[in-house]
Amino acid sequence: MIEMNMQVNGVHLLPGTMSNVVFSLPSFISPVPSSLLVSFNSSNPLVPDSEVRIEFYSTPANLEQASIGFFDGPFDNLIIAGTSISVGGNKILKLKPQGVRGLDQPFTAAMRLDGLTFLQTTPMLPEFVVQTISSHDNQLIDQSDFTSPSSDSHQFALALVNGILVAFDASSPDKAVQVANISQLEVAQQISAVDASFSSVLFIDSISLVSLDLNSHEITSVLLKSGASLVNELVSMRWDVERERLVGIAIMDDGSYYCAIDRFSGNVTRLAVIPSCGSIECSLQRGLSAFSPTLGLYFSASFLALLTLDSTTGQILSHASWQPDVSKFDGFFSLQFAGNSSLKSSGDDGLLGLSTLGGTEVALFSLNSYSGRATKVLKVMEAEQEADLVGGPSCLSDNKLYLLLYSTRLVLIDLTDGAVSFLAPFNLQGLGIPQPQTSWHWLELVPFP
Repeated sequence: MIEMNMQVNGVHLLPGTMSNVVFSLPSFISPVPSSLLVSFNSSNPLVPDSEVRIEFYSTPANLEQASIGFFDGPFDNLIIAGTSISVGGNKILKLKPQGVRGLDQPFTAAMRLDGLTFLQTTPMLPEFVVQTISSHDNQLIDQSDFTSPSSDSHQFALALVNGILVAFDASSPDKAVQVANISQLEVAQQISAVDASFSSVLFIDSISLVSLDLNSHEITSVLLKSGASLVNELVSMRWDVERERLVGIAIMDDGSYYCAIDRFSGNVTRLAVIPSCGSIECSLQRGLSAFSPTLGLYFSASFLALLTLDSTTGQILSHASWQPDVSKFDGFFSLQFAGNSSLKSSGDDGLLGLSTLGGTEVALFSLNSYSGRATKVLKVMEAEQEADLVGGPSCLSDNKLYLLLYSTRLVLIDLTDGAVSFLAPFNLQGLGIPQPQTSWHWLELVPFP
């Protein structure tokens, strides 16, 4: 908007709103120098002494080493003019156009900023605001709305490796950042949950429930207890986003129970009895579980069968023996629920499982939770790779991506089209993690909101 009265060459500029504002990042998490692409359309022209300012929200970026990779706009040059801190504590990068042209009309600009690092440790979507400012009197010329990059190809992930908790963008796991060193804890394998609303990850240390705040990295621990009795072991646990509570299967002195767990006090409320079993083959396997908060279903499995519970009451809905459609079957090492997956078989509710087939391959199955039918839907990898597969650490995000551990790298299965990607390995040395005898405890994957 332009009001013809005074100030800039007879023209007074009323602050306008930018349009077509786009930010693009190759990875939302990167401890090594990365790039940020920015483009926008202004509603006002630049003035001779202008600045472009980019404010960084919800992401702890390092701007001090920023440089201009390229630029396009009505100016002869674009330089870094410095950084500052906003009233709200956010970092601001100041860019100075030189040789400004076209002072009488709005413009389009694009730039690539190199040398930025993004040390994100929470599943918060990065947000940015762009402004054009008259540096002569600090007058606002144009401003964008809060803008975030597209999160379609980005997923927030956590892994516990040799006692080091790391965060990474699933699209670039080699760019992981260290969140905390918890090697002093006796962390249970394959049992964890993420409460995205509190930006915290929950896991088990011996017989205690541990909560790690992903913002402050503060660790709190409470003993798991039911009345006056301590819990012997948790077989599995999941965060119920619908009811905002932690649920799981616990082993106590007098039997096994489906429970609700108070994450703040550690109190375990018994909701239903889980039938006991006298052999390893029919005992529920640690960490082999899946959960659908929307359908209210909790799944836990043994080598021989699948147990399906009502996640609210713990009522047993079915207890079915596996009925695979293949001759060689070694049970499942991973279960995940993907209700919207195009890979599920007709009549199945969305439960998926990964299994090794007689040492020949690793395959993905669609599972029927009531009959136990297991239908092979995808060959994931060949036999020579299967030997290094670590059974258990896996996760699912947004019904689209199935992430599992293979040796020191990750395998990503796109459940929309069945595409399998072998992702770049972690830079374990860069994270201070010794590579020999690497011990993986668990993986978690949640979408950026």
